[in-house]
Amino acid sequence: MTNILLFNDGIDNKSPVFKHSSKLFVQKGYFTMENEISNEKVCKNISNGLSKVENWKITMNKYRKNDIFTDVTLCNNIRAHKCFLATESKYFEKLFTNPYNKDKNKFDFPNINENSMNVVIDYFYTNEMKIDKNNAQEVLIAADELEIKPLINYCQDIYNKQIDKNKRLRSEYIVSRNKKELYLFGGLSWSRTEGYITAPTEIYNLNESSRHSKEPYLSTIDNKKTLNRFGNTLATFNNKIYAIGGQNHDEILNSIESIEIDSLSGSWKKIDTNFCFNSKYLESVTINDKVYLFGVDSNDYRNKDFHKAFHLLDLNSLKMTSLQSLPLNLYTPAPVSVNNTIYVIGDDVDSSGNSSWIRKKSICQEGSVLLRNDIRLKEWEKLPSTTFRKFECCMVVFNDSIYCVGGGYPHTCEIFDIRGNCWREMANSMSASYYSKLVLLDEKIHKIGHSTFNEMYEPKIDEWIKTERIRYPRFGFNTFLI
Repeated sequence: MTNILLFNDGIDNKSPVFKHSSKLFVQKGYFTMENEISNEKVCKNISNGLSKVENWKITMNKYRKNDIFTDVTLCNNIRAHKCFLATESKYFEKLFTNPYNKDKNKFDFPNINENSMNVVIDYFYTNEMKIDKNNAQEVLIAADELEIKPLINYCQDIYNKQIDKNKRLRSEYIVSRNKKELYLFGGLSWSRTEGYITAPTEIYNLNESSRHSKEPYLSTIDNKKTLNRFGNTLATFNNKIYAIGGQNHDEILNSIESIEIDSLSGSWKKIDTNFCFNSKYLESVTINDKVYLFGVDSNDYRNKDFHKAFHLLDLNSLKMTSLQSLPLNLYTPAPVSVNNTIYVIGDDVDSSGNSSWIRKKSICQEGSVLLRNDIRLKEWEKLPSTTFRKFECCMVVFNDSIYCVGGGYPHTCEIFDIRGNCWREMANSMSASYYSKLVLLDEKIHKIGHSTFNEMYEPKIDEWIKTERIRYPRFGFNTFLI
């Protein structure tokens, strides 16, 4: 039988170190009391060793402060001990043991100022990093030259945070060399004074020369007649903009309104034909004179496949027909088109129970499925899934890539390489994105909506930058460029 050794030397055996020592040191085999005793001895030795090192540093620092036993001067007036610095730094060890420096007791460092060297020497003697945003850059220069990795990492962390802060404070105008105006149509908004309202149409001048530097919001040219609907989709054809479906307060709209692009100062006109959209939220892509609709009949909760519907609306004949359904129920699908091919992403809906909602997934499971449909072949194809869940996201196509922003993980962003058939991550957005819209202006991607805060993504440098604010936070709205 294993003997149990009892001892008491003033060490707290109930401390976290001893309490879990067997877990820390015994990795294989069976636990025995001998393991525990051995581990306690190891911990004791480590504790004593650390204590001796700390005491040694405290003593040497006292000597330094009182200029006792110091034998070297760094920069102009920093006194220290060669032996101590050599034990703390490989750089100083090589410096002091170099035969050319045998009789040398003063060393100058042209690239390091006195204050930064003081911070470095204090760190050696006290383990304290006296670094903040005001001196991080200078200390980084010193630490880099003297090859002090902990100080380098600490300075870089402070420096990077300061850069990030400057980026957050930086703001850009929403402007374009190729487009004149940006329209924000419809959408549900909220204000403290009015509560929930249908957001008025906002029209913004994209001409940089018209900007006023002190204006906190985009420059509004004029407030046109409000489009009294949200959750609708928008399509353009034959010099007209069509607002399709959606809702107005609690009323589901099965109608279409249109407005002339050349006379946007006019009002929206209702088209006589009624449809059975039966949906509070529609999304679509337009290819030539055809509008491909997602979300039709999604308010029919009795139908287990109510999120699979895929329809075609012909803007010439104003007739809607049903097409081959999606292979799975998609919650808030976000579609884009590339030539004759449609890409759509969303989160799959679990319809197995009494109620239908997005499927619960563990953190280890893949994100959201991407589907593709060549309208000439009329077949849906599953593509690789995202890393993060993307319901309520927004997408835009640029340079043979699909940029997917926000959604289930509202700051995450990913890029789908169409040619490579794969996803890759991009920089996270600064603000959350639910039901936002992406607008492509001069090879830059602008994220608008959800809140009044907007951002612009620079693909060349993989960076988000704040842009001008809009007056009304919007949900279920649409954008249009002239």
